[in-house]
Amino acid sequence: MAAFIRWLVPSTCCMLLVFAIANNSSAAESAEQQSLAQANATIEQLQQELTRIQTLSKDAIAIDAAFRRLREENELLKVEIETLKLDNIRLAENNTARGIRWGTAAVLVGVLLAWVISQVSTRKRRDSW
Repeated sequence: MAAFIRWLVPSTCCMLLVFAIANNSSAAESAEQQSLAQANATIEQLQQELTRIQTLSKDAIAIDAAFRRLREENELLKVEIETLKLDNIRLAENNTARGIRWGTAAVLVGVLLAWVISQVSTRKRRDSW
């Protein structure tokens, strides 16, 4: 029996050692699977965040492009407004100058007409004597 016990003890220790290694191996595999599942969940969350950021950045880029286009258009319109204001002032001054010329011409024609009429009337009076 002592020989059996001597044979049984190392054999039992080996089996316990194999069982412990197998248990540790399955526990390690379980821990790896949990870690892998957490990593996959993190990757999925990061993918969703990346998609959201890409969508926002596309919108931001489009908004920025529209803002730049509108700002350029606004500057062009400001230049056009200034040009039109200057043209308006020039035309108003031109109309004023034209009015003054026509007014001066009308006064001169009136003076000339009055002088001619006075000369003609004076001749008739002299002829009657």
